Amino acid sequence: MVNRRGLARRIVSTAWPAVLEMMLYMTIGFVDVAMVGRLGPGPLAAVSLGAEIFFSLLMILAALGMGATVLAAQAAGAGQSQRVNHIAGQTLLLAVSLGLLAGIPCYVNIPLITGLFPVEPDVYQMALNYLQVTMLITPFALCLYMGNGVFRGIGRTRVPLGMALISNLVNIIGDYVLIFGKWGFPALGAQGAAVATTAAHLTGFLVLIIVMVCGRYGIKIRVRDVFVPHLYTIKSILNLGLPTAVEDLLRGGSNLISTYFLTSLGTIAFAAHQISLTVESVSYMPGYGFAIAATSLVGQSIGARNTKEAWASAWGGLAFAAVIMGTASIIFFTLPGYVAFLFTNDRELVSVASLCIRIAALSQLPIAFEMVLAGALRGAGDTRTPMIVSVIGIWLIRIPGIWLIIDVWKLGLIAIWWLFVVDWVFRSLVVLVMFLRGRWAVREPVL
Repeated sequence: MVNRRGLARRIVSTAWPAVLEMMLYMTIGFVDVAMVGRLGPGPLAAVSLGAEIFFSLLMILAALGMGATVLAAQAAGAGQSQRVNHIAGQTLLLAVSLGLLAGIPCYVNIPLITGLFPVEPDVYQMALNYLQVTMLITPFALCLYMGNGVFRGIGRTRVPLGMALISNLVNIIGDYVLIFGKWGFPALGAQGAAVATTAAHLTGFLVLIIVMVCGRYGIKIRVRDVFVPHLYTIKSILNLGLPTAVEDLLRGGSNLISTYFLTSLGTIAFAAHQISLTVESVSYMPGYGFAIAATSLVGQSIGARNTKEAWASAWGGLAFAAVIMGTASIIFFTLPGYVAFLFTNDRELVSVASLCIRIAALSQLPIAFEMVLAGALRGAGDTRTPMIVSVIGIWLIRIPGIWLIIDVWKLGLIAIWWLFVVDWVFRSLVVLVMFLRGRWAVREPVL
């Protein structure tokens, strides 16, 4: 029998730090947009474009860390603490290697990458300056995100929360001081947001290393775990993480392609779109948190070979996410103007963004279903099914739809947001069907 009350407590205690952690990391972008937005549509569009490129690269690479999350969860469920430590060390080694291999070519080609987007000259230059600062810390930021994934796998989600809190404080102070020129510092404008974001990630990286070395929070890395490659572990991380990385690559590619098309609509439409995206990304953080809980607890249950608890963990996480995101849906639908005003006081931007936010309200429950149930599948080691669903949603619905709406039908931004609703509904239904088939529950743990 599954102790449902105890399981509910475990779900909540695992999820709420993950929710707050990701909300804090999203607040980095939130604060950047909110503060730079006070400088006008141009700087807002530039920082939004630069951040889209930088974080798309990071998230694609960091998605490989899902393999480490799954391995750590199943090892923890099987009671193999030394295996968890080894996985953590190899994850850091992999993160640094990937950060250098991808970060250096991207840094060298920043002008070429930024030039792919048809933005106004001043927006291009500010976005270029933003990326020249943030791209420098790619290996360190990647260590931070992938290392946090190991802690999530073993259920220690409060550790990444603490690091996110420290990083966020550094970013908020840095934004205030450097964007507007406070406390004797020069007013750097959009570039000040880049410096603050860089400082925040470097601080988080240093805290991560200290925590992993001290060994007080469930992980204690050794020198040989970090500096001596173990091909079997690295291969296992990559095998499990690659489908998620491909999924994030397609998602990041979709975001960049969408950005390319949307910039052609003009600065106001693009800035309003970015505000709406930021609002939506904050709102689905509960789904993300309970997806992390599902991945962690399902993975531990599979490692312990407890199938009933695995099912209960998935359904419990979904129930919590649906309630919270359903509440967000009501707020978005009834008060979209107030939400948009948090990001800008430009009346035209508020008016356009409000319409997008109201439409986004209809996506909240489908997003909850897709995120949590996909997280459960990943915890069981099935990282391919969520990838396939994303491939279909992105390349058969989202990208063709955006092209048709903007270039063929000339319908504009509002129709784009209706397309997003269709995409999320489709993905949620397919993932639900695949989850109910139950093949994930009989998979062998990867130990």
